Amino acid sequence: MRSFITDLQPFEQECLSISERYVQESDPPFADATRNFDALLRQLYLFACCHWGCHGKEHVFEYLGGRAVSHAIAAQRLLMRGYYDEALSLVRSVGEIGNLLNLFWADSTLIRSWLDGDSKHRQKEFSPVGVRKRLEAFHWLVTFDEQHYKSLCELVVHPTPTSRPNAHENSKRPVLGAFFQASGFLKASWELYWSLAVVSGPIAKLALMPLEEAKKMVELTVPLFEIAASYLDN
Repeated sequence: MRSFITDLQPFEQECLSISERYVQESDPPFADATRNFDALLRQLYLFACCHWGCHGKEHVFEYLGGRAVSHAIAAQRLLMRGYYDEALSLVRSVGEIGNLLNLFWADSTLIRSWLDGDSKHRQKEFSPVGVRKRLEAFHWLVTFDEQHYKSLCELVVHPTPTSRPNAHENSKRPVLGAFFQASGFLKASWELYWSLAVVSGPIAKLALMPLEEAKKMVELTVPLFEIAASYLDN
């Protein structure tokens, strides 16, 4: 029996083709950022699956990085097929990982507390809001601050009276994916690029990996971080 999901595939494929053409014809900085994102995603993927060898110690950064990578891959697939809200929901999850990793960068002693504590301890001390408050106390960059996090929650996660699915260009008409909208595509892409950059930065500085690969990760992270930051500031 032919499924409804199968019936949707031609529409998703058409949206994918339009999205790919939009990327190919785009001007800098988006085209540059897209290339940087792809290269950085590859680098993080290799790190997370121990491509350069397993160091035999706790894999806290590999596991966190791997979760961020799998979310980012799924988000990229979704946004290319017109599921922008669903991609942004995954971006929010990557943002939580980014904040946690940046907290470990600000104070590496907290890694042990996070690893050794039970679930109740982690929920109390390392909840998303708890991590943001700790970063603020350190006067550290909060890569997904309260306003940013809240905006994503209200836009794509939490139901509100005004919530309409994927309504990025026509706020009154719901769009159930598989339909290209330039504004939704750009928003989801820039948010995704930012989220990956704020995960890879602390990993490059703290994780155990070959020095040349850590340097390469930094070289890929910095331009993507800067370009995405300029978008988020607008």
